[in-house]
Amino acid sequence: MALDPHFAARGAPPGSLRWHATLYAPAGGQVRLVAAFALEAELRDATRPDLEHGVAHAKLGWWAEEAARLRQGVPRHPITVALDSQGEQARLDADALDEVLAATATELAQLALRDEAELDAYLRGAGAACQRLAIGPATPIAIAERFASGCGTILRLTEIIRDLRQDAWHGRVFVPWSWLETEGVDLEQLRGAVPGVSLRRSLQRLATKARSAWSEARDSLDTASADPLRPLIVLAELHRALLDRMERSSFDVGRQRVELPPLKRLVTAWRAARHA
Repeated sequence: MALDPHFAARGAPPGSLRWHATLYAPAGGQVRLVAAFALEAELRDATRPDLEHGVAHAKLGWWAEEAARLRQGVPRHPITVALDSQGEQARLDADALDEVLAATATELAQLALRDEAELDAYLRGAGAACQRLAIGPATPIAIAERFASGCGTILRLTEIIRDLRQDAWHGRVFVPWSWLETEGVDLEQLRGAVPGVSLRRSLQRLATKARSAWSEARDSLDTASADPLRPLIVLAELHRALLDRMERSSFDVGRQRVELPPLKRLVTAWRAARHA
């Protein structure tokens, strides 16, 4: 079932990194991919700072009910219907949606992550589970879960670094607080226009963690396994290029939003797809 263009455009806006990934989706796989991106966008919308908390919690409550309906094979929302999940895949998708909802609730509660263990737990929902929804039933479960973990980790950690200052102003701290305390970094420094040396060390740790997770996931794939995962490989490589760009600027992410130039996006996506 095709996805409504409104939701498709929200999940993968033309020209965005996710849009570039959809260009390399295999025949029959684009609908699920875009539906997963659209679901991610819908849930991210529930954590908007300008959204009243009661409304946000009502949205999450509705999606929790939708996860139960998806598990039973009777989803209602156009996005979950477009996933076209049946049998065991419906259960796996519902489980992934539950994990995404748990991570979204953490964001909504504006809870600082205390240590790396809490960061890893958050990444399982905000990173791995989101990408797990994008992977179709053709990929064996063990491969899908391992790949989704590495892919989701580099995506979300790159976004965390890019959006550091904006998140801090809204009371959201995704850098483990224990790291920041060790470096002597407080909330005001997170909100500053230019990250200091101590904060940059913590951001470097996140970057190293992201690259390591992605490298392990990518290296675990053989040619046959990589082919249906090509669009997500493209997406992860685009985020790796963005991470490299931020690192070269000494993580100067406070004064303006760091993005990949359009030509860099095209070339990076093409190369990643070619070597997938």
